[in-house]
Amino acid sequence: MNKNKQILNILSIVVFSAILFVACSKARIEGPIDAGTVDETDNQTGANKLHFVPLTDYYKTKQQKPEYLSINVGYPWNSTSTGLIFAGAMKAIYENGAEVSNPITGKIIELYNIKNFIYYNITTIVNNKIFNTLAIFKIQIYKDSTELLLVDYGNTKRNINIRNINNYGIIYKVYYLNNIENWLYTNYDIEQMTNNTALCNLHNLGWFMFANPYNFNTTEYKNLTFTSSNADLTNVGIYICFSDINSYTKVEDCTSIPLPVGELAKIMAIGITNKNELYYDYKEIVIDKNKTNYDINMKPTTDELLTQVLDSL
Repeated sequence: MNKNKQILNILSIVVFSAILFVACSKARIEGPIDAGTVDETDNQTGANKLHFVPLTDYYKTKQQKPEYLSINVGYPWNSTSTGLIFAGAMKAIYENGAEVSNPITGKIIELYNIKNFIYYNITTIVNNKIFNTLAIFKIQIYKDSTELLLVDYGNTKRNINIRNINNYGIIYKVYYLNNIENWLYTNYDIEQMTNNTALCNLHNLGWFMFANPYNFNTTEYKNLTFTSSNADLTNVGIYICFSDINSYTKVEDCTSIPLPVGELAKIMAIGITNKNELYYDYKEIVIDKNKTNYDINMKPTTDELLTQVLDSL
């Protein structure tokens, strides 16, 4: 009897231990996943990788403030803080064609570097072609809170003051953004550029880019792909930057546009969690036809440090 009782006790301990092991294992598997935790045990499904939310709200907090100025239709616009000048008589109308009484409000945004292009989610790419970019402007007019249209009196030139001009010999083309993905050539070029003033024709309002297609010293181009061992890249902004020409392209679906082999590029990745924790990765590469996949290793950072890296692009 004592022997049988001893066997039963041993069996009971074994069964209890097995139940406890299964329960603990199940808790480990089904436990909550924090947005800021990394568990390398499940790299196939990504269930325990870093997870991020869209960057839209964060970028809005970083966008520079527009300038607003009171203007009268038919008179030049003169922005005292940015130096933007619209010379010549103009006529503003409502969308239905009705005329507008003075005064009206002008709204101006000027972007001069890759950091601010990224904050506004505006790329410097036209039909998969990388452009040498001088500046990007947004010009709008309002009556109260209603956006207006601009009608020209004849073929009037506009004097546009563009800061930070390094090469007066370059004649930049003017592109108009009909939506956030599609730059259209306006068939106008900047005709004169001296003393930080560009003379050109603008017959529309909205987003404008002053840029030229850039011809790299190569005929070979390769697409780059991106994966990550520690992060789900769904909401990560991945950008490939060319600092010398003030241009960048945004990676879509983890695959870049064709990029020039042999050129130096800076890869920047940005993510933010649902707890507003910032992560990033940064690397400089020479585009190599034999290396087309790169691992994005997201690391925690601060807003101040991230801004410094973006300023260096």
